[in-house]
Amino acid sequence: MNCLRTTGIALAVLTLALTSCVAPKPVPSLTLPVRTATSPATATTTRPVGPVAFRIFCGDVAFSDFREAWSYEGDEALDLCEAEQSGGASYTDEQTEAAGVAGYLLLEDVATLVALCAETRGHYAQRGQPLSNVQIVEARGMLSLCPDFPRADIVQANIKQSLKEQRERADGTRFEDGSYRVGKKIKPGTYFVPRTVAKGCYWERLDRRGDIIANNIVMARTRVQVTIRASDYTFSSDRCGEWRRAD
Repeated sequence: MNCLRTTGIALAVLTLALTSCVAPKPVPSLTLPVRTATSPATATTTRPVGPVAFRIFCGDVAFSDFREAWSYEGDEALDLCEAEQSGGASYTDEQTEAAGVAGYLLLEDVATLVALCAETRGHYAQRGQPLSNVQIVEARGMLSLCPDFPRADIVQANIKQSLKEQRERADGTRFEDGSYRVGKKIKPGTYFVPRTVAKGCYWERLDRRGDIIANNIVMARTRVQVTIRASDYTFSSDRCGEWRRAD
């Protein structure tokens, strides 16, 4: 019995020894695909060259140059246009100078002047249009870009008249409704309103004590005229409009 147990133990030991002596199976090597660096495809982009060009849109009509608008005989009023850059990369000397004259901080805003040059019935091209300081500068920039604008004489006249009115306001010989010290804010003289802005135009001349020297109320929308004396203390008006000197 002991012999069999011993023999069994021996066989087990021998089997274990033989198993440990068997060479391990080789692990198959994995061949990973090698990625080769590929250069990205070279994109071919065409950059705009040459002077900056614009496409001008006036309502349903489009122009490639503002000079085309000058000979336009269609039904579009050409009183409000927009311009968009359509090509080119470099602004011309004329465009750069015009943007500077107009007081623009961004050179790309010259597109506004391009559009104005196409507006043959625009605000600046309408006779008798009053212009603010900013508009005067812009109108000058417009004429710098298109000096041969068909209605350039009207634009120039509007600029001249607007500058004259500004000087008169600074001198106290043109003023809106309000209350003014005579000799301080406004000068004595004969003044008129071409057409009152509303019915019920009221004006009055007062002495130093605040007593009324003369006054009037005009119910019709018409021309109104009054003479302000050097001895008047204040002059006041309401619902009349802008007074300008007649003499």
